[in-house]
Amino acid sequence: MSDHTQDDLGKSKSQVKRDMIALRRLGERLIELSFEQLNTLSMDDQLKEAVIEAKQMSRGRARKRQIQYIGKLMRSVDVDTIKTAIEKFDSSSRLHAQQFHKLERIRTGLMQDDSETIDELFAQHTSIDRQHLHQMIRKAQKERDADLSDSTHYRKLIRYLRSLQEEVPF
Repeated sequence: MSDHTQDDLGKSKSQVKRDMIALRRLGERLIELSFEQLNTLSMDDQLKEAVIEAKQMSRGRARKRQIQYIGKLMRSVDVDTIKTAIEKFDSSSRLHAQQFHKLERIRTGLMQDDSETIDELFAQHTSIDRQHLHQMIRKAQKERDADLSDSTHYRKLIRYLRSLQEEVPF
């Protein structure tokens, strides 16, 4: 009974088991993140070490035990912040889609020389290399105007905006 929290006392045995399975699945999603993504998460050091150990394990019983251990450690942390952070990185999540659509709107505004979008971007990100950004925009506009099938600069512009978003969210 010492492993269970006070919240578990009012739950049925089946509900406690479902909750544990959900924590293990969340732990598996943590393991799938890259090391860079893991470093951006704020989590308990013991949990982070357990996730890193599990990432280094090959498939098998030891990995399964490690995932169960991660689930056990996650009982004592704020799971909602971890879920939100994972959703940021998960390309199939609604949050990720919203962020991507926002980036596309900004890119479209930049491509149309919308001064409001440009001013807002410079206000939020004071460290932007203005000349570099303007060069990227011009190259992407040339690609669009020439109707080139290769949209390299167009994609580079969205990657650049994404890197800015990671520094300071839009």
